[in-house]
Amino acid sequence: MRRRSCASQRTARPSATRPNARRPDRTLFRRAAYADKLRAHRDTQLLERDFAGPAYTDRDLLFCDPLGAPIQPRRLGEHFHRHYEAAGIPAGTLHTPRHTTATLALTAGVPVHILAARLGDRPEQILSTYAQLLPKSDEVAAERVAAALATR
Repeated sequence: MRRRSCASQRTARPSATRPNARRPDRTLFRRAAYADKLRAHRDTQLLERDFAGPAYTDRDLLFCDPLGAPIQPRRLGEHFHRHYEAAGIPAGTLHTPRHTTATLALTAGVPVHILAARLGDRPEQILSTYAQLLPKSDEVAAERVAAALATR
């Protein structure tokens, strides 16, 4: 799945903008289960568009209101909170899944530059946000280098 536009709110009204200019066409999901859910979501959007008729404005958004407009960030946060509660997950912000992804990836040994590309950030930004996770990663890296040297 790739995204071509995203919602942004720099003024009182949200608007559709181009995604991160550094990686506007990055792959968001590779797992078939996620892609299937997003396709089903897109099918629902197409039905809403047909039902709304000329009142619908297609802005090519992944998540939008029933008339195609960007979702107010506050409303999107409320939506996530309802799902957090239903799943029994402690309340968090809209960025909690992003932080969880970054944390799990870094502690699993995903290289910083790869994670940065997936998240649409610069490696420097990832390091400044998640540097506290790297001491454990550094130990793992040292062990792997030592193991590689021992086999030679």
